[in-house]
Amino acid sequence: MKLPLFLQPVDVYERHWVVAKHLRERRVRSVLDVGGEGLLKRFLRGAHCVSVNVDRTGDVQYDGSMLPFGEATFDAVVSLDALEHIPPQSRQHFVAELQRVARTEVALAVPFGSPGHTEIEARALEAYRAAHGRDHVYLREHVECGLPTLDELKTLFVGADAEFAFCGDCRAQAAKFMRRLERTQGEPGRLRAFVADAVAILMDGNYRRVPHLEPSPHEFTNRAYVFARK
Repeated sequence: MKLPLFLQPVDVYERHWVVAKHLRERRVRSVLDVGGEGLLKRFLRGAHCVSVNVDRTGDVQYDGSMLPFGEATFDAVVSLDALEHIPPQSRQHFVAELQRVARTEVALAVPFGSPGHTEIEARALEAYRAAHGRDHVYLREHVECGLPTLDELKTLFVGADAEFAFCGDCRAQAAKFMRRLERTQGEPGRLRAFVADAVAILMDGNYRRVPHLEPSPHEFTNRAYVFARK
């Protein structure tokens, strides 16, 4: 079942909204969403949008190494919250593949490796492990691979006409994560948890909020965006 856009978690809604707005302003007509599950195309009505992923959730499956497309196949190539799941030694190759397939630009969004964010995610992983007796897979990969820092992002896009922007406060996201963790403890089934999540999302009002981008990060910055033109 596809959730309406206004019921998407705030963090998910934000990154898709920000990148989609940028692509619309650039009048991009074809987009490859690397690591996506098809959500971006719902924010980009009228554009040809193809998602490619390693877990069979996209339109196209790939092995995580070489993108199965030729050079400059799409106007824009996008990656939303994928880089942080890739070991640091493989990130340069990943970005090079995005740039190879893009005709005009690359747009990237990542949880930002600010000092506060790195510490908070490590604590969140421990809290999830204590509550469920197992790891949260995504958080574990964040901690093991490391969240990208500004210096790393600049190195990955060295030589490109790249613009960097920053958004959010990881403390607010962590508080929402912990509230959800508390809500799901001892509940009899998924329906009750789903209803509780939906009510919380509606109260957050992501569909009424316009994310505010900043030109530089702070100690608790939640997310970084890179817009690199070719």
